[in-house]
Amino acid sequence: MTSIRLAPMAGITDWPFRLLCFEQGCDVATTEMVSAMGYLYAPRNHPATVSLIERRDSEGKLLVQIFGKEADLMARAAEELSAMGRFDGVDVNMGCPAHKVAASGEGSGLMRTPENIIDGAYRYIVIIFWGIPVTYLYNLVSGIIRSMGDSRTPVVFLVIAAVINIGLDLFFIVVLGTGVEGAAWATVISQLISGVGCCLLYTSDAADD
Repeated sequence: MTSIRLAPMAGITDWPFRLLCFEQGCDVATTEMVSAMGYLYAPRNHPATVSLIERRDSEGKLLVQIFGKEADLMARAAEELSAMGRFDGVDVNMGCPAHKVAASGEGSGLMRTPENIIDGAYRYIVIIFWGIPVTYLYNLVSGIIRSMGDSRTPVVFLVIAAVINIGLDLFFIVVLGTGVEGAAWATVISQLISGVGCCLLYTSDAADD
């Protein structure tokens, strides 16, 4: 059975609008965005706060959406709003692209790469990038083998590569302490072994024929 849900829209999904949507068959609705910091630190009887979390008895299933950038504040706000018993769930806004929201690290800004891991992420991507020919080798040879009617062998080598990848991750990261670069090298090396294995098998079968 299809469930009709009303997405949260700032300045739109207040209770009168939600009531109209419920009358037209909406199953689940969401409030406008509620600032976690604003909710916690503004007076609870502030008109803006009251209007955002207001709910009518005739409304159907209703979620309250919160936004912010401090995890502890968002958790506190979620707990307090849940404890009210007014809502059927809490929705966390991680997708609002509005500049004034995302630029402050809220909404879709929560999806940004944290500054403290950007350097590591860059080094990881560079190694993976230079390892693209290795990935291409496996995909090319495995595709040829599948076209010959053998779909099992590429999967076997893929499983082997996955196991090797896990082992190399532990070796590079735990034993050698190479961090994210080690994880990247583990991926490239395991894919190289898988690709070379498929290539050797293919050439061997071709020679036998």
